[in-house]
Amino acid sequence: MSMQNGVAAGFICHEPDLARFQAALGAMIDQAERIYVADNASACQKDLSDFLAKSSAAGRIVFLPSESNRGVSEVLDDLLKRAEQDHMTWLISMDQDSILEDGALEKLVETGEKYQAAVVSPLVRDIRRKNETAPKREDRITETEFCITSGCLMNVKEVLACGGMDRFLFIDFVDTELCHRLHLAGKRILLDHRVMLDHELGTITPARLEKFWLFLAQKLRLRALGKLSYHREVVPLRMYYATRNALYLEEKYRDHPHPFFSEKWAVQNGISSILRGRQKIRIWKAFRRGLKDGKKAKAEVREKRREE
Repeated sequence: MSMQNGVAAGFICHEPDLARFQAALGAMIDQAERIYVADNASACQKDLSDFLAKSSAAGRIVFLPSESNRGVSEVLDDLLKRAEQDHMTWLISMDQDSILEDGALEKLVETGEKYQAAVVSPLVRDIRRKNETAPKREDRITETEFCITSGCLMNVKEVLACGGMDRFLFIDFVDTELCHRLHLAGKRILLDHRVMLDHELGTITPARLEKFWLFLAQKLRLRALGKLSYHREVVPLRMYYATRNALYLEEKYRDHPHPFFSEKWAVQNGISSILRGRQKIRIWKAFRRGLKDGKKAKAEVREKRREE
């Protein structure tokens, strides 16, 4: 494993589990030349600052605290611009709970440079989801239409040339929108099957009958049943942004539609989330507010288009 010169890692934090983040940062210290840690007004921000100051790589770590939660899209856009300012060629975006295996960054950069990609993604696994088959590591590179933000290695110049991140989105559809835009611009998004990212997808807890549902899913060969082995928390704030952004992006990409960028998808997702979520009233209110603000955002996009 060797440190990748010209490559920065950008961690975006909000109320991180410091033990998990320590593992994530530790896995990156010997891989990236520069490490940005952007914190979105966490209650533990001082503890995070003190921890970073004591790190063995403190001289290569840039701490970027915020007094308010600025979400993902705005912060990631700023990290891309900071990487450009610091003459970094690549930026790998990392969540606070994502752990990249040793030597992985070298392989991702190798793939990006060899195939002139705008974005390179590793395989992603969440070991908590026992119902899902772990992705198979293979010695191959494939084209992909989508990759999540975490573990996403971005060519700084290419992504900024395509407009960077859509700062309006805040949190949901940040990765989907970027991938859609890059594809429309003819840029390459690659999946490196040699590399694995340990990532926690959402807030989940094991179901009371976890083993029963896993057994039944295996016996009946119905993967969908396996999802009953855990409970996924539906966060009202995420409900709001997913709904609002689906409507906003429907208008933004009116001439180049995406299956998730639509009011129909937003309604279906809203109904499903209300049924599954524990905070049903709060989720319902967030959904209604998302619809209202999404329609307002659509009107603003239409008005801006007319002015152009």
